[in-house]
Amino acid sequence: MHGFDDSVIEQEGWLRALDCDVLFSCVDRPWPRFALNVAAYAHLIPVVDGGVAVDVRAGNYQGLATAAAPFRLIGAEWRAHLVGPNRECMECLGQYDPGEVGMERAGLLDDPAYIASLPADHHLRRGENVFAFSMACAAAEVLELLRAVLGPSKIHDVGATLTHWTTATTERDVDGCRAGCPFPTQLQGRGDAAGVDVTGRHPAAVAARAAARPTQSMNAYGESDSKSSTH
Repeated sequence: MHGFDDSVIEQEGWLRALDCDVLFSCVDRPWPRFALNVAAYAHLIPVVDGGVAVDVRAGNYQGLATAAAPFRLIGAEWRAHLVGPNRECMECLGQYDPGEVGMERAGLLDDPAYIASLPADHHLRRGENVFAFSMACAAAEVLELLRAVLGPSKIHDVGATLTHWTTATTERDVDGCRAGCPFPTQLQGRGDAAGVDVTGRHPAAVAARAAARPTQSMNAYGESDSKSSTH
C-alpha cells in the first residue's frame, strides 16, 4: 500500500486517482466530490461515497442552555452508495450542490469571513467527525463495494442507503439520475475527451503538506535539529 499526499483536485492527485481500479470517497467538499463524480462516469472508475450527519441542537432536553449541557444530541445518520454507470450520481443524490463547486474553486469556502456570514445551521458550517458514526459509515462503504463485487444471492445493487442511528432504520434510494443529468449521458465513457477540467490549485492541500514537512530547529548546542512538525 502506498500513501500520497496529493489532493484529488490537484493535477498530480487527479492522475493518480485515474490510475485506480476503485475509489473510496472520504471528502466533504463539493469540488472533490464533483471530480470523483467525473471519474465515476467519464472514466468509468467505480466510486464508493458516503457521509455522516449529526443533528445537535442548542440547550438541554428542556431547551435550556447551561454550562453543563450547552447542546443536546438529537440523532445521527450516515449514507453509503456506489456511483457509476446505471447508478445514481452524487449530484443527483444531493451529495454536493453544483453551484458550490464554483464557489469552492473561487476560494469562498476557505474564506472565514464568508463562512461566518452563513446561517449557523448551514450545511457548509457543519463538520461532524464523530468516531463511532464515521466508523459505521466506513463499514457501510466497504460493504457496498463487497456487495457490488460479490453479488450475494445475485444482488449487486440495492441503491443508495441512508441509515438512521436513533431509530435503527435504513432507507434505500433506488432512483436513477434526473432527466437531463450530463453524467450518465454526455460524459459517460468519454474519458479525457469529456473536456471537463476538474483540477486547480488547492491551498488547503498545499498548507497541509507544508505543515507535515520536517521543520528546522536549534538544539541546546546551537546545532540544526530536524524534526517533524506536530501539526
